[in-house]
Amino acid sequence: MTGDSETRSSDEQLDKLLGNAYESALGLGWNLGVDDVLGASGRPRGSRVRNRFGVVLVAAAILVVFFVPLPHLSVFDRLSRQPSTSPGPSTTTTTRPTRTTLPASSITVESVIPVGATDVWAEWYSGGGYPASPQGVQRSSTAGRTWTDATPSNLKVVTKDNSISDFFALDADHAWITYGSVNSESPQTIVATSDGGHDWQIVGRIPKYGCSLQFVTVNDGWCSIMGGEMGQSDVWIYRTVDGGRHWRLVSVGSVQRHTPGALPTNCDKTVGFVSPKIGWAVPYCNVGFGPLYETTDGGGTWKATKIEVPSFTFYVGGFLGVPVLQGRSGAVGCSFAGRTSTHIIVYVTANAGASWHEVVPPGPARGWAVDIITPSHWRLVSGKVILGTDNAGRSWRTIRSNIGNLNPGFAVARPGETLGGFVNDDVGWMFSGGVGSNLALWRTIDGGVIWNHVAVPGV
Repeated sequence: MTGDSETRSSDEQLDKLLGNAYESALGLGWNLGVDDVLGASGRPRGSRVRNRFGVVLVAAAILVVFFVPLPHLSVFDRLSRQPSTSPGPSTTTTTRPTRTTLPASSITVESVIPVGATDVWAEWYSGGGYPASPQGVQRSSTAGRTWTDATPSNLKVVTKDNSISDFFALDADHAWITYGSVNSESPQTIVATSDGGHDWQIVGRIPKYGCSLQFVTVNDGWCSIMGGEMGQSDVWIYRTVDGGRHWRLVSVGSVQRHTPGALPTNCDKTVGFVSPKIGWAVPYCNVGFGPLYETTDGGGTWKATKIEVPSFTFYVGGFLGVPVLQGRSGAVGCSFAGRTSTHIIVYVTANAGASWHEVVPPGPARGWAVDIITPSHWRLVSGKVILGTDNAGRSWRTIRSNIGNLNPGFAVARPGETLGGFVNDDVGWMFSGGVGSNLALWRTIDGGVIWNHVAVPGV
């Protein structure tokens, strides 16, 4: 695009697209639930079927980056009295991936997970979907310049009982894959790697199809299953403290069953953990604004923390990811949709979440994608404009990037992860174009001024 007038026109159209897409999804995006087992291609998606809360977050993050680092704290030692759902000690069967070239250009990228400044994982599938289609996992340690096939040898092709249902990467070395039948009640086998995908071991069984995996250490992890109708969310939470070998049901919040202290069923939710004991559930309601829910016992019981609603008029509000805490300081982004505009604010706590106060970004209301790097360092992205603060909003600076002429599409945030992706103040990752064959991955090393395109397998 050439000429100042054309550039301004592009920016104005981009800003309008950001606001309109977000507000449209707020009103119309409640159309995908965990019962939608197959994607458009017919391939089983497992826990990758996004909950309705995720659909709204997607619209909020027209440009999305993934924030990956998680604290490694002591092992959580509380388990529910529920019996273990694992059949027993894990087998030590090892499956070795083969080293191959990149997949064919016909593949669709299911998820891309940066886990640091240069390390990134990608999960993909190819062909017409289930059955007998190629599937796999790739890993790069060179910021996407080169990729290595990290797929276990027995999972390179989708079969009726051998479909990858979820993938989670903790860091450059540790990752987990669940696979099995697409039947909604079928247990899933879980394999894990501790050497970046060179070798995979069968470690145990996930209790049920449809889990969203999350680990905060190599031992401490959760399998969260979301269900329910529009405007409500049943939540089953399973817990492991030994890397996935054994799982216990620690909490159920549903119409049919409700364990003491479990999450309520009203409103859609996403659940994320920041340590072996501490986690957050963030609601998104059809109307109004729900509270934050915190657990301090690894997901067994949850307590609501009320947050004051802003003074401006809105009809629905929701959190843009789970809070980011360091010590007693924390922050979380929040979106409020009004009649004609979307307002983004950041809530801040200085007492570990007991109370929160709002910080409003400068300038007119805009559908910012919010990245909380630390409780005091934030980046807000919209078009080619990035707002940055390094002191929890007391002062701001504007960064104008080089990719504002792109027509950004939707990208999907995994449950529990913030809508952000700066590893630090300088290095960050960003998606545009959406998950699938149109996805583009970008990386910056200068705080967001220059973004360089990163090759994604098959795209």
